[in-house]
Amino acid sequence: MKKGNVILITVLMILVGSIFAQSPDDFTININSTFDAITITDYRGTTTRVVIPAEIEGIPVREIGREAFSGKRNITSIIIPDSVTEIGARAFNECINLASVTLSNNLTRIGAGAFVNCRSLTSIIIPDSVTEIGTGAFRGCNIASITIPKSLTRIEGLAFANNRNLTTVTIEDGANISISSAFSGTNLNASSQIALRRAGYTGDF
Repeated sequence: MKKGNVILITVLMILVGSIFAQSPDDFTININSTFDAITITDYRGTTTRVVIPAEIEGIPVREIGREAFSGKRNITSIIIPDSVTEIGARAFNECINLASVTLSNNLTRIGAGAFVNCRSLTSIIIPDSVTEIGTGAFRGCNIASITIPKSLTRIEGLAFANNRNLTTVTIEDGANISISSAFSGTNLNASSQIALRRAGYTGDF
């Protein structure tokens, strides 16, 4: 291999590393009193594609804290490990370039305003471990379709409000949910509206 090609490959590897590399030092954390759970409280890194570690120094990361990534406009994608069970209020508020989110398969709660105004977010898969989606959690995104897993028991008001591209909501068989005005300002098709009414939805579309 020519020397010039080696140099080029090395430079490209460095650049790729700067985009994808993740260090525990990129995060501000809080450790609980029994030293068996970590909450991410802030992100100080500069990478555009964030991979949250499942553990730091052997302690599992259990929660993305309140406003931990709020306003981080450089972030385009985030992967949340299966160790995480809760996303706090406004955790990713105003991450306007966040286009890809992979949620933990053990997530149980998505807090109020967790992804509010993440307007580059066009799709999301809600894991079948989630039981509650907080007020305005995905308000102002551009999600086109949603599947509500049967694990979900509560969707708070305005959870998916003002998703102008939202046309389809699929409710899994066996779902028993409490829904308030979660879908106002959307463009749901007739089938989705009927399915939601049958599930007890009383709000506007």
